[in-house]
Amino acid sequence: MKTVFLLVKFFNNPRYADGFVRGQVFARTLADFKSDENSDESGRVDPDEGTIAWYQPGKGRLTINGMDVTDDLAGPVKVQKDWLNHLNVFCVHACHSGDLDLSSLSSDTIEDLRQELTIDKRCFNLGNHAVVVRDVPEFVNRMESSARAKGYRIGRKLVRYYDPATFHGEFADIESVFRKQDQFSYQREFRFVIDRGTLEQEPLVMNVGDLSDITLQLKSTELNGEKLIGGKGRLVQEPVNRS
Repeated sequence: MKTVFLLVKFFNNPRYADGFVRGQVFARTLADFKSDENSDESGRVDPDEGTIAWYQPGKGRLTINGMDVTDDLAGPVKVQKDWLNHLNVFCVHACHSGDLDLSSLSSDTIEDLRQELTIDKRCFNLGNHAVVVRDVPEFVNRMESSARAKGYRIGRKLVRYYDPATFHGEFADIESVFRKQDQFSYQREFRFVIDRGTLEQEPLVMNVGDLSDITLQLKSTELNGEKLIGGKGRLVQEPVNRS
């Protein structure tokens, strides 16, 4: 099991960072992440979001409306389901231990842990302002309690990444929302997926209560310094996903 030390949410606007600390959680729909008219180099946009199947040429036969098109395939075939598009997704970066065995951590391997926790600078393209969640289990509890009080279903866990050049297979419907291609693996994403029970594709603003007791605001460029990664953080376990 990976150990999550901290969660980090990036913002372009400091007002939105302040709003998050006050408890305003803004969750876009999955469809929004597939297509963004104002897309940039931040890494937010991914047209392959919610792919439930990824089939490689030469590893099976593909028939559409009774016609075998296998030999015409120039590359992998992706399958997506429209109903996933209405799900609301709240994404954060997770500072976690990766594949390190923390039970055998020593002075000789502490630098390996520091490297695992260091945030890739490409993540800073997501925003100049960052809010760090210092108590992950408590934040998860507040997210779940708020969602369920509204009658929403909620799931959460680390995103897993796959290589689109070699992967061939399928994901269960909701599991596909927690899978992304490995060009995004530097983001080390932790996701909350919220189902409001509606097919309307609208952003969700959910108030989870004041978060100032479990958060810290920094500039993104300060995250890898002594104020956070270079200092001492609280050790917490990654929550086990529940739908």
